This record gives sequence, structure tokens and C-alpha cells, in this order.
Amino acid sequence: MSAWQNSRPKALTAEQSITQRSNTKGCATRRPSAFQDVGACLGQDTRRLMADGWGQNQIVALDLVADYWKMGKVLFLDEDRMHVPLIVGSLTDEGFVSADNCYLRNSQMGNLIGAADFLWAAAVLHVLSKADCEKFVTSAHLLLKPGGTFYGWTVGNREAGDWHTTPDGKAKRYLHSGESLRALFMQLGFSKATVEYTSGTMWTPDDSEERNIEHLCFSATK
Repeated sequence: MSAWQNSRPKALTAEQSITQRSNTKGCATRRPSAFQDVGACLGQDTRRLMADGWGQNQIVALDLVADYWKMGKVLFLDEDRMHVPLIVGSLTDEGFVSADNCYLRNSQMGNLIGAADFLWAAAVLHVLSKADCEKFVTSAHLLLKPGGTFYGWTVGNREAGDWHTTPDGKAKRYLHSGESLRALFMQLGFSKATVEYTSGTMWTPDDSEERNIEHLCFSATK
């Protein structure tokens, strides 16, 4: 079973996620939910959402560069049909997730700050330093509406600590343990958080340096 399947909440189904309870009338009302795919890369997870019933007008993709997104349209042969907007920027940049960012305010879905019902980040946190991981989670919290869910998966370790060098070569990547990642979510304002180790390790026990490395599937509610 993939990490996506392990971490995928029931609320991801289109029928459940767009049905909301009215606070005033106490009856079920329908409105479009907003899903932000952060670190969208080729857009494979975005397309999975669409296959599950999400409309393209409900999804926004975010990534550091546009190159992989463009490659995805070629790979999946849907350049003429794929209209989910991509916003280029980094959640580790405190200026990116701010009220002054015209890209976030003027996307085709309106102001994205505090607007997401779901924010998904797959294979992102483990490429960041400890400080940038904290900035990323802080930004995720800002992008979510109250009650919204931040979830995904990352490489982790049974013992939190530095790992290999970050892609820019300026710092060490930081691998959270399940306990330290949950503590980070709670420290930064999430109301509840769950982090689970998937079964099995990514490396064989013979590799003593990295024998405790595993996938962590997480879910945190604002």
C-alpha cells in the first residue's frame, strides 16, 4: 500500500468534502471546498484528486518552480485539458504567505490565505532544514481555514535529527520522528495532530546509519 493510501483521509472524497453543515440553519449545504497541493511537482497527486471527483476549480497547486508542472502536462498528455492553476513560491518564504502577496490574493480561487479545507504535502518536509520545516508548517497553518486539515507524508526517523544536506547545500535536512513532528504541529497552533509510522523501513537493517528511517504519514487539524 502506498504512502498516499495510508495517509489519505475519508474526507478526501468529493462527496464528503463538499458537504458542509450550516451554522445558522443546521442543515446540509453544498459549497466548493478548496484543496491546495503543495510541492505539486508533476501533478500526479492533483490528477488523483480529479479522478476522485474534485473539480479543477477547487484545486490550486503550489511549487518552487513551474518546470515539473509543465513536464507533467506533457507526460500525462493533457495540456489542453489541465487547467488547475500553479502558483510558484515557497512556504518557507515568510513573505510568500502574506496578505501582500498578489499571487495568493488574486488567484482564480480568490484569496488563498485562510481558505484551504485541505492542504496536501507529499515528500516535502524531509528536504527541509529544521528551521525551514517550522516555517513551512507555520505557512500551512496560515493557508488553512479553521477546521482545515494539513496532511501528507514525509521521510522520518525513529530518532529525530539532522540528515543529508539540503538541495541548496546551505544546511542539513532534518528528519522528524513521529513524536517530534506531532509536537511541532501542536506548538504551531494546530488543534490536533496524528503521525503514524508506515509498516517496514525504507532501508535494510544492514545499513546501520539509516536503519531507523521510515515513512511518516501525518494529519493535523487547524
